[in-house]
Amino acid sequence: LTEGGAPCEEPAGRDPSAMRRASSAILGAMRRASTRLSMFRARPSMADAPDLAAPSGVSALAVQRLRGMSVAEVHAAIVTPGGGCFRQFSERAYKCHGFNVMSWSVTEAGVHSGGMTCITPAPQDIPQAVRRAIAVPDSALCTMRCWLVSSEAASELVLVQRVCFAGVPYGDRMYFENVYEVKPDGQHGDLAVSLWSKVVWTRPLPWVQRWLARVVELKLSRESAAKAAVLAEIIQEHTKA
Repeated sequence: LTEGGAPCEEPAGRDPSAMRRASSAILGAMRRASTRLSMFRARPSMADAPDLAAPSGVSALAVQRLRGMSVAEVHAAIVTPGGGCFRQFSERAYKCHGFNVMSWSVTEAGVHSGGMTCITPAPQDIPQAVRRAIAVPDSALCTMRCWLVSSEAASELVLVQRVCFAGVPYGDRMYFENVYEVKPDGQHGDLAVSLWSKVVWTRPLPWVQRWLARVVELKLSRESAAKAAVLAEIIQEHTKA
């Protein structure tokens, strides 16, 4: 209103309806940008500290038993300098080589963290449909990160392991996560090593190749379950060394 109470006139040359449309468009763009930013922040990252607990309400993919071992001995087998049992597992089960091992460290909360990189040969049993869809290299750079925590009485241990591959198609859109829980099996008197494995997608695959996600997930489940016994065997060997 003007000082006299009369309505203000719009400045000459400006269309009020056009200004409202422009303002609405700007606000809409800001809301969409905010939504995209929230989605970006919510994307899982391999570097994020994990929840160090076994998945609840989900059956383990595989359960192996360790005879005549304590949880403390399993802990020692994992954190052995030079890569421990997981380096040996990578060598024996996947023919990995060229290791660069990061020493284990421990936080004030008692969480141990470590990792390694290595060269991993491509599996020989990749389906032909996959080979036709993407270029599969002969090998890839594998990065492994591990977080481990055990109870004060050393009666239970949980380890979360994340693995990603550089140099493979869509390797920047996913990582593998394995959760190991080690605790006494009251029924058999041994230690039970339970394993859960999953693929974490940080970005979806292109629409035309979404079917590849299911292939990757099935292969991880089958291979993890099949090779769990190899890791248990290697851990047992550490007590005899």
